[in-house]
Amino acid sequence: MTQPWIARAFEARDEPFVRSFRCATTRLAWDVEVESWVQGESVRWVTDPTYAAMDRGLLVMLDPRGTLAGVVAHELKDAIQPGTGESFFVRIVTGIAVSATWQGKSIPRNGRVSDVLLSTVLADITARPPAVPFVSALIHVNNVRSSALFTRHEFDAYPPPVDGYVRHTLASP
Repeated sequence: MTQPWIARAFEARDEPFVRSFRCATTRLAWDVEVESWVQGESVRWVTDPTYAAMDRGLLVMLDPRGTLAGVVAHELKDAIQPGTGESFFVRIVTGIAVSATWQGKSIPRNGRVSDVLLSTVLADITARPPAVPFVSALIHVNNVRSSALFTRHEFDAYPPPVDGYVRHTLASP
């Protein structure tokens, strides 16, 4: 019998696998940047108690062999309503990465690994208080695959790019 795919919150035992996670399939800036962040920063990012109020979440997805197939991170942020100055909370998808082995591949009866990973983080966000009116992600202007992924999940792009990144936002997840 084949083991199921598992998506769950990061645990300390995952650290060596996260630190050696490979997702960059090119030497393009956004590929290298995401892989470097996952390997070098994500564990500290999620475990640093200084940022507990940001309710940071790091989720891992394991394939049927128990191998790390994906990582996705999100956090709670304050935002200011333009024109009114009113503050509210939003969620930011800080990073999403599918292992080089699983990029472009699907989970039988569930769809692309990237789609399952994004759906997983959206479900995690929805389950956490407080409810947020928006979920956003910054995607490199040339990262066509990530842009397509977020578009498939009904995120809208809000150009122009700022420092090479376009904000993608989903209203009321």
